[in-house]
Amino acid sequence: MFSGKMKKLAVSLSSICFVLILALAGIGLHVQRTKACTQSSLGILFDLKSRDQDEAWSDGVSATWTALNMKPGDEYPFESSFVQLRQYGLVCADHLEICMDYSLVGSKENPPGVSADDMARMMVITKMEYYSSSWRIDLLTGAATGNPPAPSGYRAGDWSVRDVDGDGHITFYDFKADPLDDLPPPRFWEPDSRAPYMRMSVKFSERAGNAFMGLGLNASVAYTLNQCSGQ
Repeated sequence: MFSGKMKKLAVSLSSICFVLILALAGIGLHVQRTKACTQSSLGILFDLKSRDQDEAWSDGVSATWTALNMKPGDEYPFESSFVQLRQYGLVCADHLEICMDYSLVGSKENPPGVSADDMARMMVITKMEYYSSSWRIDLLTGAATGNPPAPSGYRAGDWSVRDVDGDGHITFYDFKADPLDDLPPPRFWEPDSRAPYMRMSVKFSERAGNAFMGLGLNASVAYTLNQCSGQ
């Protein structure tokens, strides 16, 4: 009934716009709203919704992780910030995928040679977890507690972001290059109390210098339900 062409059946977006301005005031972190999209004719049969700390269930959330005056070396734990996911459709998903994308924004007088990837390498992820009331997965190491259900296509490494560029840090650059796959999906029969969460802490690297002055990074995190095993 379902084919590989129907891989991305429903998507919920949480858009993160990190506006980095190196000045005396430091660095501001801002999040913009985006709109989720559904890539399936199944409609309500396969529907992913999200909410965060101050927004109700919808196709997308905004301003989930925010900070002001973020200076190089500063870390923000965002202890009260989260994205929670629920499936409202009636078709069971096989697994969840999480990926990141971004683009560079800022002054028209950007220093030559500075790219979105350069900025993304300065955004260090110091903590990122995906968890429910009965299990928890560290998305930086892949370590799990509470025996989370592994989808049939799970392979070692699916639940953690690799240090792709080998710089000793897990950054937005790594997250974009190495998306997370085969995570336990939310289930339509589970109540809010059991729907999974994602939390994240971020540090603006102390390695960041004046080359990033006036620049910004628009980044989005996409959560995708997948019905096909191992796809």
